Formats: sequence, C-alpha cells, structure tokens
Amino acid sequence: MSLPNQPDETNPSTGPRTPEGKAISSMNALKHGFSARNIIIMPGQQDDFRSLESGLLAQVRPEGPLEETLFNQLLRDAWTLHRVELRQVEMATPGIDPLFDPNSEKEFDRIERYHARALSSFHRSMRQLQRL
Repeated sequence: MSLPNQPDETNPSTGPRTPEGKAISSMNALKHGFSARNIIIMPGQQDDFRSLESGLLAQVRPEGPLEETLFNQLLRDAWTLHRVELRQVEMATPGIDPLFDPNSEKEFDRIERYHARALSSFHRSMRQLQRL
C-alpha cells in the first residue's frame, strides 16, 4: 500500500503540482547555474556579459527567429564557458593547481563536464548558424 501522493509502481511521480512546488523545482539547476536554461549573470558580471553579447551580435548578426534562437543558444554557451573558466581560476589556491589537487578533484571533474557540454553545444550552434 502506498501513501497518497507518494510515487510507486501504480502512482508514478509526476513532479511538483502546485505553483510553489514548480517554482522551487525550476530552481534546481541554480546551485551553480552551469546547466540552467536561462543565462545566469551574477552581480558584477553585467558589463562582461553585455560586452560578450554585443561582440557576438556584431559578428554573427542573426536575422529572423531561427537565427535569433540559435544565437541565444550560442550566447548562453559562450557565457557558460566564460563562467566555467572563472570558476576554475577561483578554485586555484596559491601554489596549488586544482587540476592536480585531490581535494578539488570531484568539483573540477564536474566543472570539466559542464565545460565540455557547453563547448560542444557552442560549436554545434556555430555550425548551424553558418549553414543558414
């Protein structure tokens, strides 16, 4: 017997149902933001983001909704790559390279996965934009 609203074989979880639960669930990716659907811009990073955005806009010059959608993906990936690189620098303590620090190995590996994912998506968006 299962309790009401508890997932089991006959009552699979369908996720949060209330607006409050959905709002909380939508923030799950914001622990670090590297896999968030929206662009995460931390306080003090607005100028860097605007500079990246204007530089990419000037170079890519998207036209129409399809190109704008691909451009937004490209921008999000480029910003994620920037943030990942900043985090890697932050992880370096004086005299200790995080790449070889056993205490930061797990976090560094996780960050490298986000870097690889964003880089792959960035290149994919670039190829699609070039084809258009």
